[in-house]
Amino acid sequence: MKDKNTVKYTRYNLPIDTESDMIRVNNLTDAEIERAALADPDAQPLDRAFLDHAQVVISFPVDQEILRWYQSQGKNMESLLQEALKSYKEMHLSS
Repeated sequence: MKDKNTVKYTRYNLPIDTESDMIRVNNLTDAEIERAALADPDAQPLDRAFLDHAQVVISFPVDQEILRWYQSQGKNMESLLQEALKSYKEMHLSS
C-alpha cells in the first residue's frame, strides 16, 4: 500500500522552494567538485593497492548447456568458473 505522505521527486520536478541550491551545484567546476570530495572523509579515493586486489563483477552471455553443467556440479558455480578462467589463463601464459 502506498503511503499518502510519500512524495517522489526527480531533478526535473523539484519544487522551486527546495533547500538545495541546484544553480550553485550545477555551476561547480570539476576542480571544486574534486576539492569537495577530497574534503569528505567518507569519499576518499581508492589507492592502487586496493584496486590491485579488488574483484570485478562482469556479465556476459553463456550457452544454456554450459550454464546447466556448471550448476549441476554441486559447488559454487562462480568458484568453478573462476577456476576454469585461471586454468585457461595459465595454460596460455605457458605456451
